[in-house]
Amino acid sequence: MKFKGPLSILFVVAFVAGCSGGACTDNVEPGFVIAVYDKQSMEPLCGANAMLMDGEYVESKTSPVSQACTEDDARIYMAFEREGSYQIIVSAEGYETWTSDEIAVISDECHVIRNNINVFLD
Repeated sequence: MKFKGPLSILFVVAFVAGCSGGACTDNVEPGFVIAVYDKQSMEPLCGANAMLMDGEYVESKTSPVSQACTEDDARIYMAFEREGSYQIIVSAEGYETWTSDEIAVISDECHVIRNNINVFLD
């Protein structure tokens, strides 16, 4: 099949651009951004540990400990470009452990869709 004329050029440009007209990037996106807070003070909580479980897959990360803990410091980025159904467990010294129900990470044509999770530890 041969393509001729302006319509064929449009088709080729759309085909080459791919992924929503070129919207895809080389970025590696997290499936989860988990922000941890102290439930009483509502302040960001640094030094918290988050663990993801999806079947046999387990991922664990700890937010940095900081003297002046900011909201950015209290965020934990996980499940980079990995679809799945996850249970999340968040803990910190001196606080009760928080456990989620199952949360799905899905993808569009380019990347995983980010789940922003706010956890308030008591």
